[in-house]
Formats: sequence, structure tokens, C-alpha cells
Amino acid sequence: MNKEVLVTIENADFGYYPRSKPVLTDVVFCIRAGEFVVFRGSNGCGKSTLIKGLIGLALVLKGSVTWNLDQTVVGYVPQENIISPDIPYTALDIVRCAVRSSWGKSSIEAVSALESVELKEAASIRYGDLSGGQKRRVLLARALVKRPPVLILDEPTANVDIHTESIIEKKIDELVLSGDTTVIAVAHCTNFGKNARVVMVKEGRVHG
Repeated sequence: MNKEVLVTIENADFGYYPRSKPVLTDVVFCIRAGEFVVFRGSNGCGKSTLIKGLIGLALVLKGSVTWNLDQTVVGYVPQENIISPDIPYTALDIVRCAVRSSWGKSSIEAVSALESVELKEAASIRYGDLSGGQKRRVLLARALVKRPPVLILDEPTANVDIHTESIIEKKIDELVLSGDTTVIAVAHCTNFGKNARVVMVKEGRVHG
């Protein structure tokens, strides 16, 4: 049985400025609940622009993107570190800020999220003092703490150590196997997303 379509892209052009040349053109695509979809292609082909367009961080210059759920429940893990290393927050603080609940309950939920990415021991460490791989896992925990029905990841295993790569891939596999989370990711590495529905992005077009 086909599952519910969560997002539909119809003849869409994506870019960053209203009158600029689009990065991607005439994208036609849909993603169903429970899918694991990986957009793959070389650096600079428009993969990141595509997922940013899904969540409003890039512009839909033409056509449409239609979600069948509230976009505020979508979890997003960017490729770049979006949090200043100078911020005086611990790893636990960074994750806890994403939780809308009482202080005590949010701490419990945040610790659980950190534990799910094997980072519980770093909860009290200042975010700026963490390694690059640890920071990536904190951002993943921050997205997961809200238990999102859709998780979007931009190059989740790029420029991280092998240990972090293994933990991230293991966690994504768990989410996919649970059937409760739709995972959408971009990657140029062929090692990532072996069990995913792979869609190629090339020369400003989406193929698949």
C-alpha cells in the first residue's frame, strides 16, 4: 500500500534572489511518509538548495512546494555549524533550547537525545570546546529531541571523523527502520544512504 504523500514539488525553480537565475529548474518530485530519500550529486550541483527550498531557506521562484503537515515539526540538521563557538552554552543547553516544556522535563528529554547519539558524557561540556564531530551530533540531537516526523539532513557525514560517521548512520538507520520518521538527506558520498531511495541532482536538474 502506498503511504501518504508528505511533500509535493511541482515544476519548481529554486534560488536565493527573486530575479536571479535559479539554481534548480523544473523540479517535479514527491516524498511519501516513512521514506528514506537521499539526493546525491557533485559539490555545487544544487542539492543543498533543494532541501533548503523545502523548508523556506531558499526561494521557490516558480511552481510550488506543498506539505501535508505543519512545517514547524520538521527537524533540520544543516551542514555548516550555525551556532557560534563563542556562545557560553553547554551541549545540554543547545539541545534543551529546542524543547518547549518545563525546565526539568526539557533537561531529561535533552539528555535522552544526547544519549541517542552517544554524547551523554559531553552534556556539561561547553559547546565551543567540542570537536567538529561532536558538534554535528549535538545539532542532530537538537533536531531529534522534538521527535520530528520528518528529519532533513544536509551532508550529515561530511567532514566528520569515522566514529561520528558511524554513529550518525546508525541513528538514521534506526529512525528509518522504526517507520515513524521520514528521512530526507543530501550527500555526494556514495557510502551514505545505501538503503535509501537515491535521486541524482545534476546540472540544475533533479533526475529520479
